[in-house]
Amino acid sequence: MTAVLDQFQKLFGKGFLIAAFVPSLLFVSFLKFLRVGWAQMQTNLNVLWASGWKLSLNVLAYLVIIYLFAYILYGVRGFLHSLYQGQWDVNVSTKERYNEAIMLPKWALEYVPITRKPNFLVKGIHILLNIPFSLGRHWEVSSFRKLKEISELRVTVLDVPLWVKDFGATFNRNRLTHKQAFPLIDKLNSEYEDFLKRFRSGKQWSETEYWQILATAQLLRANRRRLEYLKTAIDRLANEMKETHNGEDAKPLRDAFKRLCDLAEEEWRSVFSHINATFPDERWIRPTRLGNIAMVQETGPLHRYGINLSAIWPRLMHVLPAEVRQRIEDANIYLDFTIIMSLLSFISSGVAIYSAFYAPAGRFKITIVLLIVACFAGFWLFYQLAIQATRGLGVEIQSAVDTYRLKLLDLLGLERPADAEKEMKIWTHLRYFISQGDLPTQGVRVKTVPKPEADEKPTPPAAQ
Repeated sequence: MTAVLDQFQKLFGKGFLIAAFVPSLLFVSFLKFLRVGWAQMQTNLNVLWASGWKLSLNVLAYLVIIYLFAYILYGVRGFLHSLYQGQWDVNVSTKERYNEAIMLPKWALEYVPITRKPNFLVKGIHILLNIPFSLGRHWEVSSFRKLKEISELRVTVLDVPLWVKDFGATFNRNRLTHKQAFPLIDKLNSEYEDFLKRFRSGKQWSETEYWQILATAQLLRANRRRLEYLKTAIDRLANEMKETHNGEDAKPLRDAFKRLCDLAEEEWRSVFSHINATFPDERWIRPTRLGNIAMVQETGPLHRYGINLSAIWPRLMHVLPAEVRQRIEDANIYLDFTIIMSLLSFISSGVAIYSAFYAPAGRFKITIVLLIVACFAGFWLFYQLAIQATRGLGVEIQSAVDTYRLKLLDLLGLERPADAEKEMKIWTHLRYFISQGDLPTQGVRVKTVPKPEADEKPTPPAAQ
């Protein structure tokens, strides 16, 4: 079996075999199952087995169809990546794009060859065709902003342990009015007194309850200057909490508070790292989650070194060791496989819905429904796997950029930078040179190659 697989890989190529041929074979087999049913497929397999797997014209035709279909899928996998990354924006008219690009008033366009003459029909078609793009981007922007709000709230929560160090001045994003603060102080006083009674009497108390009391007091303390008539009450409450928290018998409170501080910081780091790994800057957000992760990977080297991934990667491939290229190729094959399987699962769901009205005799309705649900589930599952595959590929690519970027400078014949700031200038100038053709100026120095010394020849003797 291993030898057969090796021969297949030599004939088709590892990437083509795994990412395109196997999904195409499964897809065609599923279509055959929808058309004739499992019983007829078993009969055909038994006939083929009895004939010693001799290739008939029918089987040969199926193999050719599967191969051609897989070849087409493998050839358009770049387009499929763009589709799954949310590059859905449609430009109907070049003139309409020109009109949208003009940011000058009408009186400044009198002598411009092409003036603003909007075609409302073209603009309407443009808006209609871009509805999926707009809806998807709106969804992703909303998700990004919600995560940002959670991250900012976590930062506010992390201000609580800083305040508890001395119970002095502090900061909080929330602003309270006197009308809001009066009942809040009364409620906090009663809750704090009840909590202290239970704590000192040895009754059961909650760690999160103590945190909430301190967080509420920190909110009031941060608004102290704005609450003229409540300064005395806020200071009295803060001083009382300080004495209790630092008391000799309050070690369980301090231990519980430390555990909650560590938990709050861990959750903040988790949210913060998830945002940075999932979403780029808001202006670059795409309408799909996979596209946003890919955009993060595209702009990652730009933020770190000053050059985007699409500019450095084709050149960096020339200095990567064979084992690194192999790991990246394997990750890329898996990404191609998940995207193609997701697409074929989605197409299969449509075919399954169509075949529900023309199913072979004897197929139960529950089976028809389960097939449709399974196809949609496969589409969603492989899309989630494609997201994880994109993350995995991004980790490999980013580590390759971090590790071998200076070797690329050696290959280009450029001097290595002395520090991070100079390196940022070098890559920035190279980015301008790659994208715009601007010659690098400051900071980019070509290595000087020493000239070979000429062979010393003996001086001929003087003529007598």
